[in-house]
Amino acid sequence: MKFQIFNQFPEVKIQIFNKEDDCKSDEEAAHRLGFEDIAKLEQIHGNVVHTVHKQPDTILKGDSLITNVADLALAIRFADCQAFAVYAPKKHAVGLIHAGWRGIAAKAITSFFEELKNKFEISQEETFVGGAPSICSKCATFSDPEKELPTHMHEFIKESGVDLVAAAQKELHAVGVPKDHIEILPGCTKCGDGYFSARGGDNDRRNYLVAGITKPSRHP
Repeated sequence: MKFQIFNQFPEVKIQIFNKEDDCKSDEEAAHRLGFEDIAKLEQIHGNVVHTVHKQPDTILKGDSLITNVADLALAIRFADCQAFAVYAPKKHAVGLIHAGWRGIAAKAITSFFEELKNKFEISQEETFVGGAPSICSKCATFSDPEKELPTHMHEFIKESGVDLVAAAQKELHAVGVPKDHIEILPGCTKCGDGYFSARGGDNDRRNYLVAGITKPSRHP
């Protein structure tokens, strides 16, 4: 599955691989998208961001990746958590964010955009963001959300569930990404069709979000 928002940028490839694609590794997903080299993560449900310029010798620990190097794929896995692809066409940089409820609590999205600014001098206004389907507010249940979640997330509590999608969108807007630069794909990974879901019992399978640049940007 692909995002419509990135169609205007032919130099970048970004794709979601779900149940229908039946990928079994980050490498397989990257190869299907046309990349040999890959940077992947041991995802730790936090706000650690890595900027990479080549295929790492080891698996990095964190939840976000950024590169401006062509022919290097970035890959993250998700199965109910939110997954975002970010592209900055003027600076020719692409990134991925994995953000479950713990990532939202740790403001992983804010950390990602701070890294973009610090490493590439990229402003939030010049980025485009695509969000993969994730768990809906009815399925994102907690035993006691007011105790389990930090105060800044309490406004998104809906009875026993939590609207994590709305929480992430508020953070995207707060850091300055224009609303018309954001595309969030509909659907729920648990109660919908087509996606692996950890809460739905798919403990050993994951969906993949892969992104990579294929040639230099010509955008002004």
